Amino acid sequence: MIRLSKSRYTRGVSCPKALWLDLYKPEAAEAVTDPRLAEQGTEVGRLAQELYGPHVTVEYSPDHARMPEDTEKYLARGEKVICEASFAKDGCFCSADVLQNLGNGHVIMTEVKSSTAIDPMYLHDCSFQTYVIESCGCTVDRILLAHINSGYVRKGKIDIQQLFLQEDITEKVRELLPGVPDRIRSLREELEKGEPGTAIGPDCPACAYWGYCSKNLPHPNVFDLTGAECNKNKKWKLYLEGAVSFPQLAERNDLKERQRLTVTGVEKTDAQAVRDFLKTIPLPTYHLDFESSQEAVPPYEDSRPYQQIPFQYSLHIVRKEGEEPEHKEFLAEDANADPRRALAESLCRDIPADACVAAYNMAFEKTRIKELADLFPDLAEHLLAIRDNIRDLMVPFQKLYCYRPAMQGSYSIKHVLPALCPDDPELDYRALEDVHNGTEATSAFLSMRKQTGEELAKTRKNLLRYCRLDTLAMVRVWEKLKEMAEG
Repeated sequence: MIRLSKSRYTRGVSCPKALWLDLYKPEAAEAVTDPRLAEQGTEVGRLAQELYGPHVTVEYSPDHARMPEDTEKYLARGEKVICEASFAKDGCFCSADVLQNLGNGHVIMTEVKSSTAIDPMYLHDCSFQTYVIESCGCTVDRILLAHINSGYVRKGKIDIQQLFLQEDITEKVRELLPGVPDRIRSLREELEKGEPGTAIGPDCPACAYWGYCSKNLPHPNVFDLTGAECNKNKKWKLYLEGAVSFPQLAERNDLKERQRLTVTGVEKTDAQAVRDFLKTIPLPTYHLDFESSQEAVPPYEDSRPYQQIPFQYSLHIVRKEGEEPEHKEFLAEDANADPRRALAESLCRDIPADACVAAYNMAFEKTRIKELADLFPDLAEHLLAIRDNIRDLMVPFQKLYCYRPAMQGSYSIKHVLPALCPDDPELDYRALEDVHNGTEATSAFLSMRKQTGEELAKTRKNLLRYCRLDTLAMVRVWEKLKEMAEG
């Protein structure tokens, strides 16, 4: 009999095939979960254990054997709050994040999530736990979901009562509860038959097993299309209508220009539009890129959950055409301290208030600068002047003044750069060490909190090299645009 935990149960409810692959073919997964998500979940769970005062915690056991026994002992001796309270029945196992013991077999269960909203799958999670707990003889009087309060602003020490919102989901979970036994039974029966033949759906491309489950589709196909005009619902509609391969899509008359260029592999250059765009970016130009971190638990004074905290920037300054740009950079000295004041001051030193600033997808940089201006009123005038003078290098590619088949329908700089500057070793992100993208940059910065000596120096070096390449890439893209305009 296949043992089911709450994570396996919810995985199976979402997609039985994904659960089967988790169990029997995990090597088919093409993406690895960001380790920061697990670390944040652990930190959030640890803080939530303090919500109801003094508590005991059931010690983890790899085979889960002792955990229900320890839980039973804690309940019997009247412990008021039990964290990781565990129950097992008929091959089903669950550990409740927090259990309040009301006595006489009555309990209140709290499930803790690091998200800022309630996902419908959380209700299935809690219905499975409630089923297992009540199968073991307890009565769950109330079911609470504690999740992150996105409106919380840290002032001093973390206030866990403000950090978490506790929502009563008892009624919604009770509606699902009668169906749990049948779901368990049918899920086990389906898994025991072998690999489920589950058909693909509109959400499948986001799954780590997408490559495995789509191996019989022609490649490239409709799900490779990009752009806001072709969201997942539009792609799914095309798929159901039989427009799957690029040749099939090319026969359609309802594609937007970006999709048509993608499926036909046609190149486009509108030199006049490029020339008009470049007139908006006078020299000297300050090419700017930020790196930032996001954490569920706000790490600094006056920060919010999941707020983007800039900790680094790179700046390539082009003063005259044909000259190599001047480079400046900032990286927080201490990852344990709030980097924002030092970064804002450095930004004001490095960029004149009236300078033309170029960013790629400027909304990110403009938003971060506005947040810094709000936080530091004495720097606000200079910061807002910088913000008001930012121009977006993404525009020519977003508006299709320039398109190359190698961009694969995307206007992300990670696609635009190799399309315009193929095989340039100077611009090869793969040649970097440890830090190759924004996610890895964030992880590297947070890891600095526990590093010293050579290890810390190496991480700083890798971060500086990565961010420097981002703005050098912008300069090279600008140079290619100049060539198009002149051509």
